[in-house]
Amino acid sequence: MKTEYRHGWIGRLIALLESCPAFEFPSFAFFSDPSEQNNSPVGTLPALRERLNKDKSAFLVHAAGTCSVTCNDPVTQSSPIFPDFVPGMGVPIIPVRFSGGLPTRGSHDQTRLELPLGSTGQDWFIGAPLYPEDLSGIPSKERKERILASIDNLGPPLADERPNRPDEDFSRKVESLGESLGIRPLAATLLAALQADPEGVSLAESLSADDFENGTPSGQWLSDLEQWMGKL
Repeated sequence: MKTEYRHGWIGRLIALLESCPAFEFPSFAFFSDPSEQNNSPVGTLPALRERLNKDKSAFLVHAAGTCSVTCNDPVTQSSPIFPDFVPGMGVPIIPVRFSGGLPTRGSHDQTRLELPLGSTGQDWFIGAPLYPEDLSGIPSKERKERILASIDNLGPPLADERPNRPDEDFSRKVESLGESLGIRPLAATLLAALQADPEGVSLAESLSADDFENGTPSGQWLSDLEQWMGKL
């Protein structure tokens, strides 16, 4: 991920999850700033290679996230890390596509979304791995095209994709939490998602009731999480 995301809500959420004392959360995000490497990712490779080899990981490659404003546009951008350097690291690339959360190209709403349209659930499609031997020996441009095509070819045809049905009950829950707790929509959405998950109910109840064990690592972590949600 670009370094700018480290300081956004998703980067801070990842940091909080990784610091949770209750369990060991796998480190899954790697931030790099191309401007600090003379617009090249090469400087980030040693640390990245070390992490991948240590954790026996693979690269998940997906579409442009909040940079995508419609569900019908193909993926056109890829970090040069993927086609140019990953094949030499000996780890597979796994294509991922999210479907059903964006408006169609003909929609008048072309704003960037932080969350799926209408609080709907998205469909996730995970493709077959592209192994280093699949990508080695072919030009960089062709490797990039193959990676991007492996994402676009997952799920429904791009021209046919439509947003999934809005989850009106969940939207009302988000609105109710926002009003009752005085929190913004993004924080209310995260809290509502916790409440809907059997494993997240107790955490949501502690956050809603401001019920922390003072002086304990878990209590401090919950307090940090509450403060972060209050700033969203």
